[in-house]
Amino acid sequence: MPILCNPRIDSGGHFHDRFIARQFASHELSAGIGHAGDGRSSRSTDASYDARTHGRRRTGAQRLCLRVHGQLTAVHRSDPCHRPWLVPLEGVKISKRAFGLTIGILFPLGAGLDFFFARRFFTFPNSGATLGITAPALGGGVPIEEYAFYFTGFVAVLLIYIWMDEYWLAAYSIPSDAKERAQFDRLLRFHPQSLAWAVALISAAIWYRWEFVTKPGFPGYFTFLVVGALGPSAALLPSAMPVINWRALSLTLFIILLTSLLWEVTLAVPYGWWGFQDAAMVGVRITAWSRLPIEEVCVWISVTYATVIAYEIVRRWQASGKRARHALMG
Repeated sequence: MPILCNPRIDSGGHFHDRFIARQFASHELSAGIGHAGDGRSSRSTDASYDARTHGRRRTGAQRLCLRVHGQLTAVHRSDPCHRPWLVPLEGVKISKRAFGLTIGILFPLGAGLDFFFARRFFTFPNSGATLGITAPALGGGVPIEEYAFYFTGFVAVLLIYIWMDEYWLAAYSIPSDAKERAQFDRLLRFHPQSLAWAVALISAAIWYRWEFVTKPGFPGYFTFLVVGALGPSAALLPSAMPVINWRALSLTLFIILLTSLLWEVTLAVPYGWWGFQDAAMVGVRITAWSRLPIEEVCVWISVTYATVIAYEIVRRWQASGKRARHALMG
């Protein structure tokens, strides 16, 4: 059983079993739980917890955790149960600079979508659902919420990924001081498969629009999403791939995609918070989801993928201690 619980006991004697993503070989566990020997470590651990729990009866799971706890010297032993949850007290270190730089790099991408293409791609039929403040954009202003939407979207994606990478799925994370992060020749490295996928996806969208949609138009929104995701991938993925926590990325993508689709299908589209210009879409719509364009399923896949690549590249650059140009170009 590779994932163990770490028993925590507060001042009242209650157990707090927290799962720690640490992997141990099965023979090590066998040696730590009921292994032939004097068992002094396990007994001493049990005795110490007996004193702290005031002689309360423990469950079998709790006894198991206590025995294992006696063998795991690397487990964090502080007791922050009386402090607020999800604050940096569990050894989680978040680089504020890497976080800020990543948002600073990515937000202009979302802002550019709004400024240059919002009126080409979207409609905003329900003005009563907005603050009534118009932000600048080509072809006419857009609700200021559009800019806030993309800013908070990037922030949400990055926070969830960091949460997964540094806490829940930390066993699969590459530490910030690992040599895999700091040692590289240059970060800009061409990834031909990403370029090939971009060309194939855009070509398929254009072909579908030409073949099956009678009204004239061009799948500009889908093209923008493909370029926004696979453009950074084509230039940076070989450098980001060794340090990405792929399990954290997968779970982040699932959470973001599920949340955004539920919100958009049940609120945004039915209540007219925004709509879509048919001439700029591929033409594939999901009827059961208020005729949601397929692009809205792809948008958060694109955002999550690009966000994680950018964040891990920034972290590698920081770990190397090199100047930005030297890190990128070598």
